[in-house]
Amino acid sequence: MEEPEARPEAIAKGHSEPNPAFARAVFLATAALAGWAWVFADRPLFPSLLASVLLVYFPVMSLVTPTDNIELGPDKTRFYVLTAVVLLALGGLGALGLVELRPLPQPYAGILGGIEWVELLVQTSVLLGACLLLMGLFHLLGGALGWEERPLVRRLMPRSRREKRTYGLLCGAAGVGEEIAYRGFLPIYLLPWAATYMTAALAPCVAFGCLHMYQGGHGVLRTGLIGLLLAAGVYATGNIWAAVAAHTLLNLLVGLVLKDVLLGTPRPSPGEPPPVDMNEPYADQDAK
Repeated sequence: MEEPEARPEAIAKGHSEPNPAFARAVFLATAALAGWAWVFADRPLFPSLLASVLLVYFPVMSLVTPTDNIELGPDKTRFYVLTAVVLLALGGLGALGLVELRPLPQPYAGILGGIEWVELLVQTSVLLGACLLLMGLFHLLGGALGWEERPLVRRLMPRSRREKRTYGLLCGAAGVGEEIAYRGFLPIYLLPWAATYMTAALAPCVAFGCLHMYQGGHGVLRTGLIGLLLAAGVYATGNIWAAVAAHTLLNLLVGLVLKDVLLGTPRPSPGEPPPVDMNEPYADQDAK
C-alpha cells in the first residue's frame, strides 16, 4: 500500500496569528527588559536578551496564539524534525548564555559537566518517578473535574512506526533544549535577584508552563509543576543531566506507552457522534 504523500504545508494550515500590533508591543517590552538588565543591572547583553525572550516573548505569544485549528497532516515526521531542530538550537543558545555568565556560582559551576553513570541512573529514576506520580495525580484530578485534553494534544501523538521513531528524536531534543534553557540558563541568570536557585527557578517554571498553552489551562499548570520538580533535581545535584534524562524519558513514556491511558477517549457532546481521530487511518503505515 502506498504511503500517503506528506503535506508539509499543512503544518500551519488553520493557524491564525495574534494581533501584529500586540506582537510588536510584546517584542518592544522584551527588548526594553533586556536593555534595563544590561544597562542598570550590569548583566551581559546576550544573556539578557535571551532571558527576556525566554521569560516574556515566548510565553506571552504562546498564550495568545490560537492552536486548536492547526492541521498537522497525515505524516507528522517533518513537524517532529523541525521542532527538534528548534529545541536543540534553544539549548545551544542556553549553553552559550551560561558561557557568557561565567564564572558560575557554586554549586552550579559544573551544571553542564559530566556525571557518574550510577548517580545519573539513580537521580533520573527519582525524578522520573516524581514526574509520573504528578502526571497520575493530574489524570485522576482531571477525571474528577471533567478536564479533557485538547484535540491538538491527541493529534500530536505519534501513530505510525515512522512517526514513533522520529518522535524519539523530538523527545531527546526537548529534554536537552528545554532543560538547558529553562532549568540551566534562566535560574542561573536570575540568581542575583533571588535568594536560592529554587526561588530563581519559579519564574522560568511559570514561563515554561505557559509555553504549553496548547494543552489547555490544566496543561499549563501540569507542565509548570513538572518543571518545578525537574528544577528541584538540579537544585539537589548541581547538575542538569538527570533532569534532561527524566524529561526525555517522560515524553517517551507519555507518547509511546501511556498516551491511551492519560488521554483517554474524548467525550462527545450530547447527540453528537464520537469524534474521529484524523490520524487513525495511518496508524499502521510505515515508511518504505
